[in-house]
Amino acid sequence: MTKALDIVDVNIEITQRYLSYIMKENNDEINFFEEGHILNTNLKNLFNGMKLAYEKEKNLSVDIIFDYCKQSGFTIDKEDIKTIKDSFDEYDINYLRRQIEQQHVRQVSNKQAIEDLLTNLTSANDIDIDKLKDFNNTIGRNLAKLESYGDISFGSNIRRYREDYKKRMAGKIKKRSMGDPLIDKFLPYAGEPGDMISIAMRTGTGKTTLALSLSNYLTNPFSCGSPVIYFSLDMGERTMINRILSTREGVTLPELLMEDKPPEVERKIAGAMRRYENDQHFILFHEPSISLKEMDEFIYKAKSQFRENGVLDDDEYCVIIIDTLDAVDEFGGADAYGSLEATNSLHSLIRKHKCFGINLLQINESQIRGRKNITPEDIESLKARKENIWGSSAFSKRSRTILIGERLKHLKMELFPDHEDFEMWRDMEEDILTISGVKNNDGQLFSVDYIFDTNFYRILPMKKDK
Repeated sequence: MTKALDIVDVNIEITQRYLSYIMKENNDEINFFEEGHILNTNLKNLFNGMKLAYEKEKNLSVDIIFDYCKQSGFTIDKEDIKTIKDSFDEYDINYLRRQIEQQHVRQVSNKQAIEDLLTNLTSANDIDIDKLKDFNNTIGRNLAKLESYGDISFGSNIRRYREDYKKRMAGKIKKRSMGDPLIDKFLPYAGEPGDMISIAMRTGTGKTTLALSLSNYLTNPFSCGSPVIYFSLDMGERTMINRILSTREGVTLPELLMEDKPPEVERKIAGAMRRYENDQHFILFHEPSISLKEMDEFIYKAKSQFRENGVLDDDEYCVIIIDTLDAVDEFGGADAYGSLEATNSLHSLIRKHKCFGINLLQINESQIRGRKNITPEDIESLKARKENIWGSSAFSKRSRTILIGERLKHLKMELFPDHEDFEMWRDMEEDILTISGVKNNDGQLFSVDYIFDTNFYRILPMKKDK
């Protein structure tokens, strides 16, 4: 247990990866930071032993580091040192430096906030409640944990796994899902805490419809009953609620907007709004932009609300849907390096909050706009691939699964509005949404077809001929 002011907000993997890099490179990178930048007690002991070993012998072998740790009274096991050194293969040293520096800044900020809070409590005759709330929010936003990681051995990983395994086998952990049972069967770890998947579609082809379909399944107590935080960055509050009403209740958008509605439609909408007011599993964010820091703060607040609602389990699991990711400040207009850095930060945020993340991405349509002399017969060749996703390299590294959604009828009508067969396409052809898994860690690639219902903003599984 740490001291009262030894507050830790740290992704421990960042620090382990940094120390692993130094041990393998055996160079003076060890002098880049001071002891105070390493927040975890055990890793701080290791760091100090490494500094002594490099200063005295310019040698960062496991045996020599262990000897200097032992001589200086730093408690750490030799096998733990070896595990840290051998656990990582990929390093981005500039990224690691920035993350450790940011962790240090947050720690200093948190300590100051607590000291100010204690001063306010002990010296003020009339306590300023608003000021206390500000102090509390400052601390709560930045803290991931209030105690250090006491055991970094692999055995501690196994003990946590065993406990989780027993709960799963006893049915004490709710069913996990990415939001669609047809896709779940292809995913070895559907809805796994700390994982994220990315779904890419073209502009105006149903990303929000798909996302709402997933959220409806996830929040339904009879299917999953998982708490969902939905970041709607493309649509405003009223538009999103109209979409939700249409999707869940089977009311068309014209019916929602007409002033003189049929009585049965009025009753359906009124009943739905009463139910939605008491929905304990769904929280909607509907501003046009957000930063990852602000998202972090909102997730803390949302999980607190879920906890009060009695729907957040002890493991604090929930699902985050971001619609769409390019409206998050760090992703908008980012170059390849910036996109990778932002994706790493997003993944760290999801892991910290023990969430499952669903990111909606934009397809780069330049492959279509740049082609000449295409015909309706070429439509199959215009299907998007993983390489057509903005920032695809970054998302491929961090997303366990990447899905691409295509509506070829919609694309054909968009590209050829003056074609002589346009009305036939519109009236006679089925509007099929194909979801393809183009990357699927530990699982096979796949494709699932749905009927896209434009009247009610729904997707329905296609019935296969026997």
